[in-house]
Amino acid sequence: MEDRKPGDEQEIEQALEYSDRIIATLREPFLVLDKNLRVISANPSFYNTFKVTKEDTLGRSLPDLGDGQWNIPRLLVLLREILPEKKTVEGYELEHRFAQIGQRRMSLNATQMRVPKKIAALITAAAKENDEEDLILLAIEDITDRKQAEEKINKLNMELEERVSRRTEELLTAVKEMEAFSYSVSHDLKAPLRAVMGFANVLSEDYAPQLDENGRRVIGIINDNVRKMGQLIEDLLKLARLAGLATNLVDIDMTTLAQPVCHELREEFFRDRTIEVSVKPLLSARADATLARQIFTNLISNAMKFTARKEKAVIEIGSYDKDGERVYYVKDNGAGYDMKYEDMLFGIFKRLHSQDEFGGTGIGLAIVRSAVRRHGGRAWAEAEVDQGATFYFTLPKGG
Repeated sequence: MEDRKPGDEQEIEQALEYSDRIIATLREPFLVLDKNLRVISANPSFYNTFKVTKEDTLGRSLPDLGDGQWNIPRLLVLLREILPEKKTVEGYELEHRFAQIGQRRMSLNATQMRVPKKIAALITAAAKENDEEDLILLAIEDITDRKQAEEKINKLNMELEERVSRRTEELLTAVKEMEAFSYSVSHDLKAPLRAVMGFANVLSEDYAPQLDENGRRVIGIINDNVRKMGQLIEDLLKLARLAGLATNLVDIDMTTLAQPVCHELREEFFRDRTIEVSVKPLLSARADATLARQIFTNLISNAMKFTARKEKAVIEIGSYDKDGERVYYVKDNGAGYDMKYEDMLFGIFKRLHSQDEFGGTGIGLAIVRSAVRRHGGRAWAEAEVDQGATFYFTLPKGG
């Protein structure tokens, strides 16, 4: 008849077998040590990771394993000094060169636990002299690859920060140079233009009797081109200043912003024409008021200009939300354009109509695109020849 062990001892053995099986499934190397740091138990991952055998491991002192490759001063300090004081240590990192697998970095979790004599006696003979036995559970995670990846990422981040810093300095320098250029254009180029116009006026006023009709016509051409050059300089300055303009984002009532722009443009430049402007109630935007006004000024001015050949100019300004974007538009019934040239539309000095047909410097839409981009938005248009055009742009939503 088969011998049966007392119930308590059998249950303990079953529990130990159960725990051994659990430990065996752990991916990380795992050791159970007694108070003298002798190896009581190790899981397959420990043997596989550190290239050791079960026969050369169990029952041996940890510092003696693998010809002393586990005689690691920091590890021994952890197990003999730190752990008895704290009872549990998590994420303790150390680096060591092992004879079999080379230089590795490890993260250790260690717990000191006291087990009753009945259980300890089944685990280690050394416990039979005492009522209780202190055991150490040691989990070892190889973090070499992770640490190398982190170091690589940190290095890349540092390089990226350096690049961003250099780029920022370059941009700040460029902004300062642009400001200096703006000052130069504003003062150094405008002064000669004023002189040309002044001398043309002197000729026109003081020497009028000596000038024939052709001479007066030439003076008129000079004055017209000086004015065009002056406007071109002003538009270039506006575009240049956008690069260095700090944005002040606030909630804007876009209806209140657009209506006066329409009135001012009509009164100042298009008073002699019939222009029907409809400003629908506009959704609010979170934007820079100066830039938003500049966008509307350029687009509405364009709409008024390109409807010049219509007996009745009709312009509509509206907004809507679509696909998470707040979209604004300026629609006209003017000259329109061929959509095959849309890639040229927002470029500097890109004109889809000749200077003789419609005046302008060819910079207005570039200013619109730059101002919209400062808000993280986009600008585009749809048109048909002689059927008008609709210009769209997006801005952040207001509150």
